[in-house]
Amino acid sequence: MDQWNTDRIIDNMDAFVYAIRYDTHQFLYTNKVMREKFPELQKDITCHKLFFCSDEVCKDCPMGSGQGENNVRSVMWIESLQQWLQLDYSAYQDEKLGFCFVCIGVDITSVKESIRMTKTVLDGIHAAAYTVGMEDYRISFVNQELRNMLPDIQEKDLCYQALWNNQKPCSHCPIPHLNEDNPSRKMEIYNEKLNKYLSIDSVRVLGSDSKPVAIFTGYDISKRIAYENQLKDTLFKDMQLGIKNRASFMEDLSMLFQDGKNGCVCILNMKNFNNYNLVFGRQQGDALLKLIVERCVEIYPKHRVYRVGGAKFAFLASCEEQCNLIREKIVKAIQDESHKNGQNFRLFIDVVLIDFPQYAQNPEMVIHNAEYMLSKAKKTESSEVLYFRKTEQIQMERKNQIAGIIREKAAEQSFEVYYQPIYEIESGTYTKCEALLRVKDNKLGWISPSEFIPIAEQSGLINQLGVFVLEEACRMIAKREKMGLDPVQINVNVSTVQFSKSTFYDDVTQVVQKYHIDPALIQLEVTESIIINSFDYIINIMRRLIEFGVSFAIDDFGTGYSSLSYIGTLPVESIKLDKSFVDKIAESEVYLLIVKNVIEIAKGLQFQIVAEGVEGRNQYEILKRLDCDYIQGYFFSTPLPPEEFEQFLEKETVLV
Repeated sequence: MDQWNTDRIIDNMDAFVYAIRYDTHQFLYTNKVMREKFPELQKDITCHKLFFCSDEVCKDCPMGSGQGENNVRSVMWIESLQQWLQLDYSAYQDEKLGFCFVCIGVDITSVKESIRMTKTVLDGIHAAAYTVGMEDYRISFVNQELRNMLPDIQEKDLCYQALWNNQKPCSHCPIPHLNEDNPSRKMEIYNEKLNKYLSIDSVRVLGSDSKPVAIFTGYDISKRIAYENQLKDTLFKDMQLGIKNRASFMEDLSMLFQDGKNGCVCILNMKNFNNYNLVFGRQQGDALLKLIVERCVEIYPKHRVYRVGGAKFAFLASCEEQCNLIREKIVKAIQDESHKNGQNFRLFIDVVLIDFPQYAQNPEMVIHNAEYMLSKAKKTESSEVLYFRKTEQIQMERKNQIAGIIREKAAEQSFEVYYQPIYEIESGTYTKCEALLRVKDNKLGWISPSEFIPIAEQSGLINQLGVFVLEEACRMIAKREKMGLDPVQINVNVSTVQFSKSTFYDDVTQVVQKYHIDPALIQLEVTESIIINSFDYIINIMRRLIEFGVSFAIDDFGTGYSSLSYIGTLPVESIKLDKSFVDKIAESEVYLLIVKNVIEIAKGLQFQIVAEGVEGRNQYEILKRLDCDYIQGYFFSTPLPPEEFEQFLEKETVLV
């Protein structure tokens, strides 16, 4: 490009362009914008005369730095133009004119006005506000709110010193992270100097000198944080005992898992604490709990002690050895306190120790495994120390596997129902049977009801299983009726969980009505414990179902705590004598006498007696002689699939 074109471009630039001699401050060159804006411009006029009507060189003249500075930036208010100009000076050595400065000036009045308005706005808000140069961390503006908080703060102070009492930029400082792509950030932090929690917003903008500036606004959130802490205490703290609760235990344990830490959990349960409350009263029971916690925190750090149940505590330790030491000391402390305050009442304390992540891969599994171990020790009247090991892990894996199988079969409705004939001694025929659920898996084979029924109850599927068995029984009755065969009453077991559901009455009546069968052909078997646990509610449901037409039998009689005189008040038709009595009648005179008396009293109360688990002729002959009504057991038949059961009834062997 030739010199003529260069001059032409510079002359027509939309900016102030001029050259000034360093020694005289006189203009050597001005472009078109300069000449239009300053008609009085003459070649020998000085810059301070033109801009500021002054005969003296400005004290803060950007050229005052001399030849040592080749590039200088300055911002000036030009009164005659009523404009703010950003002036960039570049030093230039001319062969003829000597040392001079070439300057390009840009109108930044709108930017300055925007900054002024921003500062006005920031001065009026009820928040601490300030601006900081992102290159030097120096404060360039402080609003009134912040001045009220920190009267000594000054512009040009280093922000990390003036606001945070640090000697270098803060580790939490957002300035290094602010850029054109991410111009804003937010954080919540405690400021020790202000003694406040602040919510701080930071925004990157360009200042009047085109250098990046960070604008900060900080709102006092101390009250909100205090409320949140109070709420957190409610959620994560046991308010009665003043230690962490189950939710806090799960959260802390989750953090250990996330950090990949190894450790040991100790779960301690005072299993007969309810009895302590019954004997000495809840007030003394609460006092004992508080004393126990005091002893616990003397032995172990308070932030690692948790209440995870009514009389159940948890401790986090780094290893099993440490867990054992804690366990021994805490158990002794608890027993000492219970003796001191409970008149030598003996508390039974079960302790479970679980290494993680070896035997539990997440917090939920820790609790699940602990509950499993505590349930094993629940029935013993002694204190137990239980270690979760490989054997227990295998048992748990099997339990989970069976739970999965039950869910799958429940979804597919692919369970099997077998029928065990019940023999009526007087008629010598099979007039009843019991419907029994069976579960078979391709890998595990047949799964015992004693194993899968508790799992179904725990997993919430027992009601679905119960309805399935009832429906299969009704289907069997309807099929026999359609084929013109003699009716057979079918007994169906009912669990505590089923009976406690509000829909139980409807579940039974709807299935019976669906198959249009006589309700009298369905007998529901319940245990003593079901009735005792919720007497009034259960009796009401039983009476409603009896009005509908079904009957009831007491199953496993003799294994509970009730007497025949108590059973006599219940609306039941039959009593099923438990196998544990039948097993011993041929060898024990005591058991023979017990069974004889039970049958005689039951007869007097107009109950039918069914003997379960009869396996030999000798047992059968004794029960027949004692005037038992019905016999059920392997002596006659094992539980049979539907087709084999039908074939068995066709033969109908009569015993003399």
